[in-house]
Amino acid sequence: MAAMSPAFTARYAAHFFATLRQPATRASHLNVLQHLMGYFKKSATLAERHRVLELMSSYHSGVIELNAVLQEICALNARYPNAYLLKQNYLYPEADEVLLRARERTCIVKSDSQTGSAPAARGLLYRKPCTPSQP
Repeated sequence: MAAMSPAFTARYAAHFFATLRQPATRASHLNVLQHLMGYFKKSATLAERHRVLELMSSYHSGVIELNAVLQEICALNARYPNAYLLKQNYLYPEADEVLLRARERTCIVKSDSQTGSAPAARGLLYRKPCTPSQP
């Protein structure tokens, strides 16, 4: 195998890490969920598939969180085990990944120091729902 030039390696690494910095969106999660459901098209009942599709629609609309859909897909995987899916970190994340997913719905912000309009005392950090303009 030929060695890659240092310039190529540097460009590749820069592009790779820039891509990893892009946050996942509801649309990209929905795409993954749709692909996961493909593994159950023959094994799951029509009612089970319909239930997950309803949850996916609610997730896409922002009514429920990603975890609710993932739990239902994991339940399907428990009923109809798929060796490939059992190894997927997306369905069975490590503890630190669970914390990263929590950022999808909440942001850490500082309470309003003038009014103290936060569940915590003035100037303290707390979690609140993220708006599109927040990271």
